[in-house]
Amino acid sequence: MAFSPDGSILAAGGADDKVRLWRMAEPRRPEPLGPRLAGPAGDVFSVAFSPDGRTLAATAQDGSIWTWDLASPRDPVLLASLTGPAGGVFAGAFDPADGLLATAGSDGLVRLWDPSASQVAAYVCATAGDRITASEWQRYVPGLPYRPPC
Repeated sequence: MAFSPDGSILAAGGADDKVRLWRMAEPRRPEPLGPRLAGPAGDVFSVAFSPDGRTLAATAQDGSIWTWDLASPRDPVLLASLTGPAGGVFAGAFDPADGLLATAGSDGLVRLWDPSASQVAAYVCATAGDRITASEWQRYVPGLPYRPPC
C-alpha cells in the first residue's frame, strides 16, 4: 500500500493481479476510485507514487513493473510495462529528488528506471549512434515520408 504525496489517494496491490485506488477525502470511508488497474500476472508486491503524485508504479511476482499516469485518477492511463527479473520484483520506490524509480528483484539486484518518456527518448537518441539517412528510411520504411526519430 502507498498514499499519494498529498494523502488524497491510497493505492493497494493484491494477490489478484490488480491495483486498487481509493479516494481518501474521508479516511473513515474510503471511496473506490476508478477501475481496478490490471496488467501484472501474479501477486502485486508493491506500489509507489512518484514525488508529484502523477505516476503510480506497481511491482509484481511475474517480474514486471507497471506504471500508470494518474493525472485523472478516475481514468488512469497505462504508461509502460517494464521487464525485471523472472523471479519477481519485490519492491519499488521513487527518488523524491529526480523521480527515478528504484526496484529490487529476486535476483538480488536493484535497478533504476527513468519513467520520463522524453528523457528516455533523449538518452536513446544521444547514445544510439548515427541518425537514419533518407535512403535508409526509404529502404526500411518504404511508403512513409522521411521523419527521422531523433
